[in-house]
Amino acid sequence: IELGYPKETFLKSPKFDYFYSFIKELLEDEESVILGHSVINDINFLIAECNRYKKPYFTFKAFDTQILHRHFMPESKENGLGKICESFGIETENLHRSDYDAYLTMQVAKKLCEMQNVRLDELLSVAPNCYYSVDNGVVVNHYSMTSYTKKLVNIAKFVKPDPRLSKNTLIRDK
Repeated sequence: IELGYPKETFLKSPKFDYFYSFIKELLEDEESVILGHSVINDINFLIAECNRYKKPYFTFKAFDTQILHRHFMPESKENGLGKICESFGIETENLHRSDYDAYLTMQVAKKLCEMQNVRLDELLSVAPNCYYSVDNGVVVNHYSMTSYTKKLVNIAKFVKPDPRLSKNTLIRDK
């Protein structure tokens, strides 16, 4: 694991529970827009820390710039924040530092807005599958749900029942 800060910085920093109320206030503020790149990693970290410190879970929505990038740039094979920034001409210096990655994530969202000629709220509404909702520790990945449903619909067109299986009463009409 490449650390964004020296190990000593982590060791002398306050623990999660010290910042819990502040984080909760930010995440659950209805005026806040939570953006992250591959944000599921951050969501899982927050849930794990709530478990570790026996704190109530957060309830919020988070939008993923990695999924937004895939939505608006389907021809691109880039997924990593650094590579996407490079492809957009955004300078990168200190990858893996939380504050700098947050800044780069904002720059990617800004660039996508410029490319689509829309505001952030419009960009997010055009790509409704780019968000996760987190409610009391339960995470719903709307991107996976949407893409999985589309795949099932496409597969179902070609599925035909096997007459040999329909004789089994346990699966008949299922």
